[in-house]
Amino acid sequence: VGDDRDEDRYFTGWEAWLPELWKALGAPAVPLTREVPTPSYKVTASPGKADSPPIADDDIVPPGAARLTLRTNKLLTPETKDYDRDIRHYEFEIKGTSVSYKTGDSLAVWPRND
Repeated sequence: VGDDRDEDRYFTGWEAWLPELWKALGAPAVPLTREVPTPSYKVTASPGKADSPPIADDDIVPPGAARLTLRTNKLLTPETKDYDRDIRHYEFEIKGTSVSYKTGDSLAVWPRND
C-alpha cells in the first residue's frame, strides 16, 4: 500500500486504498471530516498542595471502569541488558466484581501510585 522510502512512509497509498477497503468489506466509509467527540468526563482544577491534594486518587475512576487487585506480575523476557523488551504476564482478581473476561478481550490500565 505504501512506500517505506517515501516521506510519508507507508501512508502514501493509504488514502487512495482506504475507500476500496471499506467497499470490499461492505462497511460504511469513514467520514471525510473528523468531528471531535463529546467528552466523556470533565476536569475541574481545584486548589491544593502536593502533600494534601484536594481529591484522593481513589476518587479518580474513568466511566465504566472497575478497580481490580493485581495478583500476578511475572516477567516473561530475560533480565539481561542485551534484551530491550519488558514483556509481562499479569493476573487480576475479578471474583466478586462486575468484570468478566473471555479469551481475546483487552484491558485498559489506569495506574495509580501508592
